Amino acid sequence: MKGGKEMKRSLMKIWLISLLVFMVSLYFSPVCLASQVKGRQIPELGEEGCTAFGVTGVGTYDGFALIGGTSDNNWMMRASLVYRVPEKGYRYLCAEVPLKGMIRAMNEKGFCFSRNAISPDKKWRGKLGVEGGIKNYELTVKFATECATVDDAIRLLETTARHPSLWKSFIFADATGKCVLVQLNPEDVEVMEPDKYGWVSVSNHLIGPKLEKYQTVEVGSSSWYRYNRSLELRKGVREEKADPYMLMNFLADTKNMDVEKDMFKSICSHGKNGGSIFAFVMQPALKIFWYCYGPADGKVMWHEGTWGHFVPFAIPQLKPGQYVTEDGIVSPEFPLPYAREHLRLRPLSIFPMK
Repeated sequence: MKGGKEMKRSLMKIWLISLLVFMVSLYFSPVCLASQVKGRQIPELGEEGCTAFGVTGVGTYDGFALIGGTSDNNWMMRASLVYRVPEKGYRYLCAEVPLKGMIRAMNEKGFCFSRNAISPDKKWRGKLGVEGGIKNYELTVKFATECATVDDAIRLLETTARHPSLWKSFIFADATGKCVLVQLNPEDVEVMEPDKYGWVSVSNHLIGPKLEKYQTVEVGSSSWYRYNRSLELRKGVREEKADPYMLMNFLADTKNMDVEKDMFKSICSHGKNGGSIFAFVMQPALKIFWYCYGPADGKVMWHEGTWGHFVPFAIPQLKPGQYVTEDGIVSPEFPLPYAREHLRLRPLSIFPMK
């Protein structure tokens, strides 16, 4: 009888411990964290803190294209870097975010793209496009698996019906050196060539004469600040030739940052509730994808695991699989073992920004 009571007590303890473990794991699950975030009125950023640059031709040290940018969100959203081998089409390395899918990618041919969100005025939402048209996730997969050049991607856009939700900016570049900014809504596509110095840049609003009527951008908004800062940075290097390190420094720029208000006015951002979850630079001619986990200026702040530097991933050397986890851990498959061994211990000692 006594043994039976002891058994019941032991089972009860095990049950209570299991329940406690379950409740703790539930509390820290993404769904529960999301509800806590909303309870504190943390802004729903989506991608609307992202800034991207493209430069080619007379603007670069070798005449070939470079593109780079930041991906900004609240801190509970983390990106991973994955090399995928589809059943059909080109292999590709991409940065993925849960619920958003692929947002930056380069394939084995060197074609690459950066994607930025656009929020049109309310009167246009749901009014254009086709309900059965292609959505963002499907479109980015097609870019990665079917396009070898910028012209391929533009042709795909011009011949594919789009869903009413598809309002985006893309910077495309390829191994030949071509680089363009493309903005689109569900019905129209606007292609913008680099300026005479070889540059394009974009934040989160429409800037081309064909599409700007669909969106009102307030002076002093986050996107307005970041776009104008991108123009300032471009103006300051007109007499220079861009290399990956120049773009890395652009992506670490914190002018106009407002940490307390979380306004995300700076290109590199790390507010209390969100900011740059990663930054990247791509060299399509060399098929190199430079990746920085966390804000590019290296300030850890509220984003644990921030690297503070960029690491190059050479696509021809990669095997299928995940190369950087959502926690910023580099895979054992990474082809630079000395970097992998010291990455978390001495993060500023490897591939530092100039």
